[in-house]
Amino acid sequence: MSEQSDNQLSYYPLKLWTDSIITITIFFLITLLFVWNKHQPYGIILALIIWRVIWNHFYNTVKNLSRQLSGKPAIELTEEYFYDHINDIKIYWKNITQVNLWQSRGSTFVCFELKDLESHVKQSKSLIDKFLYKLKVYPEGVFVKTEISLVKGKNEEIFGKINRSLQYKSTHISSL
Repeated sequence: MSEQSDNQLSYYPLKLWTDSIITITIFFLITLLFVWNKHQPYGIILALIIWRVIWNHFYNTVKNLSRQLSGKPAIELTEEYFYDHINDIKIYWKNITQVNLWQSRGSTFVCFELKDLESHVKQSKSLIDKFLYKLKVYPEGVFVKTEISLVKGKNEEIFGKINRSLQYKSTHISSL
C-alpha cells in the first residue's frame, strides 16, 4: 500500500448506508407529517424550522454518500492537518493538544482537544457551536469529534493511526 493511500481512510459502507437511510427517512417523514398537518400554517412553519435545524446533518449524510460512491476518502492525514471529510473540518496538527477515543450509543469517535477553539468554530456549520461560542458560554474541555464508526477498519487501529500521526507531526513540527 502506498504512503498516499495509507494516509487516506475510506468510508465503511454498511454503517454509512444504514445511518444514511435512517437519517433521510426520518428527515422526509417529519417534513411530511408537519406539512400534512391539519393546522397548515403552523405545520409549514414548524417544518421549516425543523428543516433548518437538521439540514446540516441531512446535507452531510448526502455528501458522505456521494463521496463514498465516488471512492473519495472519509479522512485524510496530511503533513499539515487532519481532514475530516465526514464533518468537513480541517484540524491543523499544531492546534491539537490531545486525542482520545470515545464510544457512545453504538458509535465510536475520535475526540480532539484544541489549543484554539475559534479556528474550529469558524469552520463549523453547526449553529449551536457558533451561538455558544459567540455568547462566550462554550463549555471548557469540549472536544471536536469525528465519528470513526463511519470509517473502514477497526476503531482502535484507526485511532492508533491518527494518534501516531499526531505524535509524529507534533515532534517534527516543534523541532522545526
